[in-house]
Amino acid sequence: MKSHIKSVFCILLAVFMLAGLQLTARNANALPAGTKVLTAGTASGSYNSTVSVLLSVDDPTGIGGAAFTIKYNPAVFNFVGLELANKTISDGTNCLVQGSDPPDYSNCSAQDIANTMFYQVNDVADPNNAQAKIGQVLVAAASAQSLTNANLFKAKFAIKGGSGVYPIQLVRSVIQNAAAGYAVPTTIPVFVGMPADTPNAQGFYDTPVYATTLVGGAITVNAPGYTISGNVTYDGANADGALVILQQQFGTSYQFLAQTTVQSGAYSFSNRPNGTYRVVVTPNNPAYFMASANVTVSDANASQDFTLQTATRHSGTVTVNGSPLSGIRVKVLDANSNVIGVFPADSSGYFETAPLPPGTYTFIAVVGKEEHQIIEGQTNDWTLTLRSISGTLTGLPGDGSGQVMVTA
Repeated sequence: MKSHIKSVFCILLAVFMLAGLQLTARNANALPAGTKVLTAGTASGSYNSTVSVLLSVDDPTGIGGAAFTIKYNPAVFNFVGLELANKTISDGTNCLVQGSDPPDYSNCSAQDIANTMFYQVNDVADPNNAQAKIGQVLVAAASAQSLTNANLFKAKFAIKGGSGVYPIQLVRSVIQNAAAGYAVPTTIPVFVGMPADTPNAQGFYDTPVYATTLVGGAITVNAPGYTISGNVTYDGANADGALVILQQQFGTSYQFLAQTTVQSGAYSFSNRPNGTYRVVVTPNNPAYFMASANVTVSDANASQDFTLQTATRHSGTVTVNGSPLSGIRVKVLDANSNVIGVFPADSSGYFETAPLPPGTYTFIAVVGKEEHQIIEGQTNDWTLTLRSISGTLTGLPGDGSGQVMVTA
């Protein structure tokens, strides 16, 4: 029985050893063999569900062990572990006698070991955050007898977010473990056969190594579908025919998703997952302006109404120390503090702008070099210290122009 166990862990160590694993085993001598194809399957599921991706080989004949890396998106999935496909699999803990040193695997019979594929996995942690994963799982597996079934095992993932199709990639493993003979990063074979029962003339156990093609799979995340909807009006009337575009935020930009038109005063986008969106409405009446708003979907339907606006004149009244003052002007700034116009106040202090598009504006009363922020739509009294300029004009020019320069 112990020889069976030794064969299994010989394969794991000699050709596929994962970083950190320390076992004692005989040396192996790699011999080129045939070609195999390792394929990851497909799966689908919704949030908070666990799915299994089948890992299979086109021709299992002669294979005694496997080593490869599974790459996945850690923002969308958590790696749960490996599970049975056909052949019984084990990480060896069920065979190990607890507390034994050196390890004693006598808890499993020879028949148990012959029927089992033993494996080890390493879901690699982020070197800067031990609680996070980088999305790479190193897998090594070996059997005391060559495989007979094409299905190796299944990789299990828990879905925690996302929407759409995400690749599950298979790549060759690269290890660095001086204790296992890999002092520098080394790419290791994907499939090997069973090592010879006796050593060759150099003292090595000849082990077939198969050239392997790796074919990735995918997991489709069926995100919960929510509705983004609302009403669009022109000053109370339905804005039927207006174009409504839905964009979704990805990173720092928004990307087009869908479009529709307003019907009976309403619009709707269905089956939208959680995320941040922007709804943009373009009126079909040229007298009105475009409008947009950001909408967040978080485990519930979202609603956003729009009342489209025409250009609007803004007005108000400015007095100084309780009375109108000749020469007052009103400067208008947009949301970016750009000056978009300067408008005079009349003899009563009343001002009115040209028609302005919808937006946020700041209004500044100006007298000479003095400025004062005011509020539109009301009377603003500005307390301002005014000074008089006085004097006597003499010696008017005799050229008949009637003009004189005064310096203050």
